[in-house]
Amino acid sequence: MNTSANIGILELERRLAGNVPRAYVELIRTESAASLIQRGFDPKTLLVLNLELRDVGDHLDARDRFFLNGDGCGNYYFTALEFGADCVLLWAHDPPGIEAPEQTLASYLHTAEQTCRIDWPVHPGRLYICRTSAYAESILDPIDLSEWVTAVESNDDLEYRGYREGKNPFTGEVIRFHSPG
Repeated sequence: MNTSANIGILELERRLAGNVPRAYVELIRTESAASLIQRGFDPKTLLVLNLELRDVGDHLDARDRFFLNGDGCGNYYFTALEFGADCVLLWAHDPPGIEAPEQTLASYLHTAEQTCRIDWPVHPGRLYICRTSAYAESILDPIDLSEWVTAVESNDDLEYRGYREGKNPFTGEVIRFHSPG
């Protein structure tokens, strides 16, 4: 699996099963790889974002979209996953729907600031277990649930439950949520 910093257009298209837009291909041709990585619009960052959004739920329409960025509030900017796409749209979650900010892909890519970065440092007090050099890249080489279960079963200090517990803040009742991961 290619998890190096040099994921290119062909790998991006292969993993997303579509043609990335011409304006993005042009950006890669005209901007240095270091600049793209620094701005967060390199193929690897966008591959991670797109794979994560496809993995979030049952949003089948996510497969036809080329996600570019988020706004930090659960809304995501995207364009169609096709070579001729040029219109940037916003996938809004509240209220749900698609909004058109009336911006072309080329102008968006040159002015936007990436909020869905993969190079954030680990927050103090947090632990991430992954195979990749950066935790935010773990979707590129995920650890399968069966591997986790095997690892947990081989350690007496760990326990695999298959659920999460939460406490109702109003009643104090402990509620279990099925959570196989």
